[in-house]
Amino acid sequence: MPRRGLRRRAGRPEIPDKQEAPYTIRVGRGIKAKVWTNNGSKSIWYNVTFARSYRDENGNYQDADSFGRDDLLHLARAAEKAFDYINCQLQGNDE
Repeated sequence: MPRRGLRRRAGRPEIPDKQEAPYTIRVGRGIKAKVWTNNGSKSIWYNVTFARSYRDENGNYQDADSFGRDDLLHLARAAEKAFDYINCQLQGNDE
């Protein structure tokens, strides 16, 4: 039986239920980077996902993973901020 907070898909390992990233960076109009912390048996590592928020025809916010020309500099800035955040976290773990 899967542990609470995890779900099992047929023939695949348990994966965590959807959760919020521990750190979200917002830049420009709707560009965001989510920094995810992964705790392994030997170390901690980080992954980053990027999204562009927009409102659909019903006025609800949605996320897209494609970016237009006008989004690219904001995307680069979000990546730079994510890089800085991860480096600060890693320096704190080394002490």
